[in-house]
Amino acid sequence: MNKRLFKNKYNPSYQKGMTLVELMVVLSIFVMVTGLTIFDYKSFQSNVSIQNLSSDISLSIRKAQSYAIGSHGNGAGSNFSLAYGVHFDTTKTPASPLYGSNKSFIMFIDSTLNTVPDILYDLPPINSTTCNGVANECNEMLSIVTSDSISNIYINGSNTPIAAGKSLDISFKRPNPDAIFCLRNTGQNFCDLISISNATIEVSNGLVAPNNRTRTVSVWNTGQISIK
Repeated sequence: MNKRLFKNKYNPSYQKGMTLVELMVVLSIFVMVTGLTIFDYKSFQSNVSIQNLSSDISLSIRKAQSYAIGSHGNGAGSNFSLAYGVHFDTTKTPASPLYGSNKSFIMFIDSTLNTVPDILYDLPPINSTTCNGVANECNEMLSIVTSDSISNIYINGSNTPIAAGKSLDISFKRPNPDAIFCLRNTGQNFCDLISISNATIEVSNGLVAPNNRTRTVSVWNTGQISIK
């Protein structure tokens, strides 16, 4: 009895396994899936990176809005009625790191450095390197460390970006959540005489077609912010 069971257990007709053909098919499928994944990984990584950048910009604008209407106060904590905003510029080689560029943007607090708050970012001296919200209006500088950049700025729904050498400030002042826009020449301490109802910040991965990717952050004067 035991002898019969032993023979059946090792009988070749009861042995199972994978043939060489089946193994080759499985390996071929694995190689194809792996190849497609690796091939598309760069595109996937670029999409994630540019999405993160557009989210950072949107959150920074929302942060300035909440600071303003929430009476956050200045660096010294003594004034709770100041405006907050975000300064954007597409300049590739700024005169100062605190001026903003296509690789950075500035969250600022509209302090009384000019005696009367002017709802725009007063550029600090060229040799300034530190944001502190007291000695200058730079509250926080956000650098873009990836290959992505701020590629264009649009206003009033136009398909034509603002001219080179122009910058845009988006500010908020309590008690209203409405956005206040200031378009001006870089280094100019007054806004252009133009009515702006909305502005769009476009970010790009800097690649050429068909691998180029862009996202946009749109802000309306009602305070609404959206990402596309």
